[in-house]
Amino acid sequence: MKAHIAKKTPLALCLNISPQAVCAIQAEGFQTILVEHTQLAACLGDFFSKADLPSSYDGPIPSESLLVMADCTRTEMNVLLNSLKAQNVSIDYKAMLTPTNRKWQLPALLAELERERQSIAERSTGTL
Repeated sequence: MKAHIAKKTPLALCLNISPQAVCAIQAEGFQTILVEHTQLAACLGDFFSKADLPSSYDGPIPSESLLVMADCTRTEMNVLLNSLKAQNVSIDYKAMLTPTNRKWQLPALLAELERERQSIAERSTGTL
C-alpha cells in the first residue's frame, strides 16, 4: 500500500495588489496572503510559515505591487501568470519563494527585483 501525500495548496503573497487581481489569483486555486504595510519588517519566509509577524514598520512604504508564489508547480505558476495576463491584470513584480529570498524583508526583495529589471533592460539596449 502506497502512502498518500496530500498536495500543498499553492500560496500567493500579495503586496499592493488590487482586489480584482486577488480574486483572479484565488480563482486559479492559490491561497492568498495579503500583506499589510505594518508587516513589512517580517522576513518573506515568515509569511509562508505562519510565524508571528511584526506589527510595526517604520521604513518607506513601497508603492509597487508584488506577487510572491510558493508551494506551486511550474504548471500552476504558468497557468496563473497566463490567466493574469489574459485578464490584463498588472502586477509590477512577480517572484518565487526561494531558500535565499525567504530570509529577506519585502523591501529588500523589491529592491533586488528592481536591480534585476534594470540589468535586463540595460543588456537588451546594449547600455552595459
